Amino acid sequence: MYGGAVCAGTGLELEACHMPACKEDCVWETWSDWSECTVTCGGGQQSHTRVSSNCDGIGADVRDCNMQACSVDCQWGAWEAWGACSVSCGEGVQTHSRFETIRAANGGADCEGDATGERTCTNAACPVDCQWGAWGSWASCSIECGSGVQYHTRTTLVPASNGGAPCEGRSSEGQECNTHACSEDCDWGSWGAWGACSMSCAGGQQTRTRSSATCGTSSQIQDCSTSPCPADCEWGAWSSWGVCSATCGEGTQSHFRLAAMQSGGGAVCAGTTAESRPCNVQSCPADCMWGEWLDWSVCSAECGVGRRLAKRVISSPAQHSGAECEGVSARLETCNTHACPGDCQWTFWSEWSACTATCGEGQETRSRVSRSGQCAGLSSEVR
Repeated sequence: MYGGAVCAGTGLELEACHMPACKEDCVWETWSDWSECTVTCGGGQQSHTRVSSNCDGIGADVRDCNMQACSVDCQWGAWEAWGACSVSCGEGVQTHSRFETIRAANGGADCEGDATGERTCTNAACPVDCQWGAWGSWASCSIECGSGVQYHTRTTLVPASNGGAPCEGRSSEGQECNTHACSEDCDWGSWGAWGACSMSCAGGQQTRTRSSATCGTSSQIQDCSTSPCPADCEWGAWSSWGVCSATCGEGTQSHFRLAAMQSGGGAVCAGTTAESRPCNVQSCPADCMWGEWLDWSVCSAECGVGRRLAKRVISSPAQHSGAECEGVSARLETCNTHACPGDCQWTFWSEWSACTATCGEGQETRSRVSRSGQCAGLSSEVR
């Protein structure tokens, strides 16, 4: 310039230096959509994730969801055992009840059906005692004078059944009649021997006679065989089978019968008054049951917000149409949310320095310093 000599050489000199490899910049991708909530009500969790290149920090997050109370449908408890039959024999009525174990809440459905139930019950048939009909009219006397005999009879109106008492007494009886003396001398012979008794037990009658050549035959009557008749034992009908002792898992049910007691040396009833049999042998429903929550896992970070996980497993699976387990098998929460003492903190970049040359090509620099921690990246830049 102005006729001066041109500078020899270059205005820039470079030399190799050994700097640490530059760490690539952190690049987070966008968060994914929130997952479906683990439950539809009663408080669940949902999560979303993000992926990164060379980033420190949290790649997953969780939040509460569907915190509203769940609707609760009414549930009936088990039916109680059937009550006693309203009658001790024959056909009656018995009832049983049930109660709500869970009442409807939060818009849940009410229980359907009745709280009480009724059914007919049939015990052993009631004993029916024998009943005599009315006595018939007396028949004509066997003789007009000198003591005759006349009879009347009766029949069974209701026979004994189901162990009821037999009819007592006889079906026919006689009495003396026309005992006044005859008007002429009859010249009676001696009384004959008493005849056979009309019954072998329970009271019969027997007669004896005498004869007269002029007056005919005269009779006398007396009671005989007055001891009770032997009565064999008789079983009544079996009752209906009773209610089962269990609704599932095998119970027992019984029925019974009554016997009329024998008397007078009659035969004893053979057999038993009660019988039992198995019932409701199907397996009972078993609801699913969760085990206890396991301890929380170690936090994923010592500071700066980490995550930890707790799990539980099913200890008893549902069987025989039992209810499945509700709820989640794992839950996630944040932990160690305090700031890390060694986190990198850069100062702001300084202003660019003055250019190293007033003309031609020069360089200017800027710098920054680390306030805390081990920071990745350069502490100076050149342009």
